[in-house]
Amino acid sequence: MTALPGSAVAGSTVMIVCASTMAPVGGAEMSERHHPAAVAGRRAVDAAALLKFVGLAPIMLAPRMFAAVAFAALVLAAGAARAQSDTTLRSVTMPEIRRLEAQSAQRTDAQKKLSSQLIDAGRPPAPGAVMPGLPALRSAPLDTQGARTLVDIDAEVDDALLAAIRAAGGSVVNAHPEERAVRAYVPADRIESLAADRRVNFITPADKAMTQAMPVDQEGVVAHLADRARELFNVDGSGIRIGILSDSLDNGRNALEQAYQTGAIDRGRVQTLSGQDGKGEGEGLAMAEIVHAIAPGASIHFATATGGAAQMAANIRALQALGCDIIIDDMSYASEPPFQDGPISRAVSYVTSRGVLYFSAAGNSGNKRQNTSSTWEGDFADGGTVPDLPGAPQRFHAFAPGKVVNWVRDKESGWVGLFWADPLRAATNQYNLYVIDADGHVLQSGTSSHTGSQPPSQILDGVKPGQGLVVTRNVDARPLFLRVETPRAALTVATAGNIKGHSASTAKNAFSVAAIPVADPPEAFTASLTAAVAWYSADGPRRVFFNPDGTPITPGNLSSLGGRSFVKPDIAAADLVKTSVPGFQPFKGTSAAAPHAGAVAALVMSYDRSLTADEVGDIMLRTALPVDGGPQGGTAGRGVVTALAALRSACRQRAATHPLCPDAAEPVMTSSGTSPLNSSARAVPGAGDAETTRMLLK
Repeated sequence: MTALPGSAVAGSTVMIVCASTMAPVGGAEMSERHHPAAVAGRRAVDAAALLKFVGLAPIMLAPRMFAAVAFAALVLAAGAARAQSDTTLRSVTMPEIRRLEAQSAQRTDAQKKLSSQLIDAGRPPAPGAVMPGLPALRSAPLDTQGARTLVDIDAEVDDALLAAIRAAGGSVVNAHPEERAVRAYVPADRIESLAADRRVNFITPADKAMTQAMPVDQEGVVAHLADRARELFNVDGSGIRIGILSDSLDNGRNALEQAYQTGAIDRGRVQTLSGQDGKGEGEGLAMAEIVHAIAPGASIHFATATGGAAQMAANIRALQALGCDIIIDDMSYASEPPFQDGPISRAVSYVTSRGVLYFSAAGNSGNKRQNTSSTWEGDFADGGTVPDLPGAPQRFHAFAPGKVVNWVRDKESGWVGLFWADPLRAATNQYNLYVIDADGHVLQSGTSSHTGSQPPSQILDGVKPGQGLVVTRNVDARPLFLRVETPRAALTVATAGNIKGHSASTAKNAFSVAAIPVADPPEAFTASLTAAVAWYSADGPRRVFFNPDGTPITPGNLSSLGGRSFVKPDIAAADLVKTSVPGFQPFKGTSAAAPHAGAVAALVMSYDRSLTADEVGDIMLRTALPVDGGPQGGTAGRGVVTALAALRSACRQRAATHPLCPDAAEPVMTSSGTSPLNSSARAVPGAGDAETTRMLLK
C-alpha cells in the first residue's frame, strides 16, 4: 500500500499488546474530528491520499468538497484498515514476530545480558536487512565513535571492571558505583564478551535524553506578578542559590557571552559545576534567563543533565552539596521507570530530604483532557491470538474492547517505550515490543531477555505517523499493569498518566510543573483571568507499585487496583516567553514553566530566611490560583503560582518577624495595560492564600 507524505490514514501506526483478562483502564479511542486524517483531509493532497488508500482515483475537487470527501474517505478507510489489519497480522506480522522470537530463544547467557538493539546491530545482515525473512527490519541508530559504540552498563562497578573495559579497547565516559552504572565507548565486536563478565547485569545503547522545550523574559515577570511583588516586599532573590540542570549553558555559538553583554543574565551570578558544562542548544541558558528575570538577586549554578541518568543523579547531589536551596531541571530519560524510583528520582528524594525545593518540568507528552496524550496505561485485556497460528506463544492486548490497533495520530517521537510492573533489576516476565509499517513488516524489534536481573522495559528508536507498535507477552509471563509511551506523538487510544520518572517524584517538596502559555500582550495570572493549560503539557496521575528498594507496595496485586496513585502535576507556571537564546524565542514548553515556579519560590525564601523548605513548599501550593476556576482534570495541579500571593502568605506566616505586611492589590489588566494599584486596599488578615488574592481584586 502506498501513501502520500502526510497521509495519516494510509500509513497509520498500529499498536498491539499481549494481554490478560483484566480490563483496560481509561482507554478511549479518539473522536474522528481529532484524528489527524480528519484535519489533514482539509487539504487537497491529503484528500487525494485518503482516496488512494481506499482504492479511488484522486480527482480535482472544489475547495468546499475537500473536507466532505476526506471525511467520507476516512470512514471507508477505517473499515478497510480494520479488514486489512486482520489479514496483515495473519500473513505478515505474526510470521515475522515468530521468526524474531525463535531467534531470541537461542541466545547465549551473555547475549541475554544485551539489549536486542545491540544484538541486531552486531548481527551480520542479509542484503538490505538485519535478518533473512524480515525485509523491513533495520538496526537502531547508535551513538558511535568509529568502531566503538556508546553504551550504558548496569554492573557491580569496581576498578577491575573499569580496567576490563579499557583492556577491551573501550573508554569510560563516567562511572557511578553507587548507581551500579558505567557509560563507556566499547568496540562493537567486544560488547558481547564484556557482557560475559560476572559483574555485568545488562548492557544497553546509551539512554536517550529529552528536554522539555518546544522549540529578556518580561512576559513571565508580568504573568507571575513578580515585578509588583519585588517592589512591595523589597525582595529580589538575594542570598538564594538556584541550581539548574538542562542540556547546556551555551549553544556553541556564543549565546552565553551575548546574554552577558545584553544584560539578559548577570555574569557575576552564574557558575558552572566543574566539568559539567554540557553540549547542546543552550536550553539551560534560556532557563537561567527566566530565573534571572524573576529573581535577579539569586545566584545560579548550572550542571548538565546529559551523560546518562546516573550522571544526572550525581549532578543533582553535587548541586545540593554546593549549597543550592532550589534545583530546577527540564530533562527526562527514556529509561526512567514509571512504577518505581530510578536513579534520578532517588537523587531528588535525597536532596529534598536535606531541605532543597525541587522543580521539574512536567513534560510535553500531552494530556488526556485535550486529546493529545501519547501514553496508554492500564491492565492487560486479552485480545486473543492471531488465527491460523496454533501454539503461538503470544497473547495480544486490546486497548479498548475489540481494539487491537492503536494509531499514532500525528507527530514523531524520539523513542517508544514499553514498561510493565516488575521491580527494577529483577524483571522475570517477558514482554516484547515491535515497530511495524503499514504493510505489517517489522521495522524495529525489542526482544531483550528478562531473566531476573534486567529492567522491566523494552525501549526502541522513535516512531512516526504511518508506523505502529506491537507488544507480545510470553504465555508463561504474568499479566501485569502496562505502560506504552510515544512521547509527543499522540495515540488514537490513549489514557492519562503521561508524567513519569523523577518529574513524578512523590518526595515532599518535589514539584512537577505544568505549562500555561502567557497571553499576548502579557497579562497577570489572577483569579479573574481565564487561563488554559498548554495542549502539550503532560498530565497525571502517577501510579507506582514498588518502594525504592523494590518491595511491592501491595504484594500480590500489580494491577490498576494495586500500588498507590499520586496526583501530578503539582503546580503550573508560564511558558511561551522570550529569551535571548536562538531557538527559544519564544521559549515554549514545560521547560520554561519550571524555572518560573522555582524563581517565585526563591523570592519567598529570600523574603524570610527563617522559613523552612516545608513551609515555602506549602505556601507555593496553598497560594496557587486554580486554573479555569478549579482543578483541570490533572493537568494543572493546585493551579498557577503567583509571586504576590505567595509573598503575602509568607508575610503573614511570620507576623512576629514582619509585623506589617505591605498593602497591595493585584493589578487589573485593561486594554491599555495595567491599572495603577489601589493604595487604599488592605490585606485581608489571616487568609494569605488564593482566596485573599480574589478578595483584593478591584
